[in-house]
Amino acid sequence: MHLVWNDLDIQEFVDNYFPQFSKVFSHLPLPVLRADVFRYMVLTVFGGIYSDIDTRCLRPIDKWTDNNKDINLIVGIESDVGDRKDWKDWYARELQWCQWTIAAIPRHPVVMNALFTSMGRLYGSEGLGATSNVMEITGPGVWTDAVNFYLESLGSSWKTFKALEKAKVIGDSYFLTITGFSPGVGHMGSKSTLSEEANVEHLFKGSWKEKEQK
Repeated sequence: MHLVWNDLDIQEFVDNYFPQFSKVFSHLPLPVLRADVFRYMVLTVFGGIYSDIDTRCLRPIDKWTDNNKDINLIVGIESDVGDRKDWKDWYARELQWCQWTIAAIPRHPVVMNALFTSMGRLYGSEGLGATSNVMEITGPGVWTDAVNFYLESLGSSWKTFKALEKAKVIGDSYFLTITGFSPGVGHMGSKSTLSEEANVEHLFKGSWKEKEQK
C-alpha cells in the first residue's frame, strides 16, 4: 500500500500526532520546510518508506537490502564530492546522505534526531524567517548529520563510505552506494538506472522550487 499526501492531509496529520508543533508547522514560510519536516514526522509515527513525488521505484522494495535481515534503516548516498573544490556551492556536506527516499522503522533514532533538530532550529536562533539556508535548517545537512551521528554511536564514520563500491550493513542499518537512490546522474561514480544496484530514480522535478517562486 502507498499513500500520496496533499497539504491538507499533512496538516491534519501534524495536528493529530504533533499538536505541540502544529502552529509552527502551519506557518512555515516555504513548502520545502514543510516537506522536510513532514518526512521525519511520518516516518517517526508510522515507519515505512518515504519517497518524494518525483521519484520512480526501479526495483522491488523487498530486494533493497539484498537479503540482509533485521534492517531498521535504509539510506543511500546522494553525493560524494571527492576532490571537487566547489562542493559547498551545491551540497551541504562532503558526503551527503540522500533525503528524497528514506526507509525506517517507527521512531528510529536517526529520524527522530533529524526531526527534533529541525524543529529546534525552526524555533531557535535561525527562526521562521531564516529561509536562506534550508539545507541546514531542515534539509540534507540536518539529515546527513543525524545519520553520521548514529554511525559514530556504532563505532563507524562517514569517511569510510567515501567512494563506496558496495552496500554494507552497520548495526541495524543498510547503507547503499550512490547508485542505490541516485542512479543515472552521470557523476560521482553513479551507475545507470539499469544497474542491479539502482532502487529508486530521482527525476529532479523541483516542484517545491516552483511553488517558492510564485
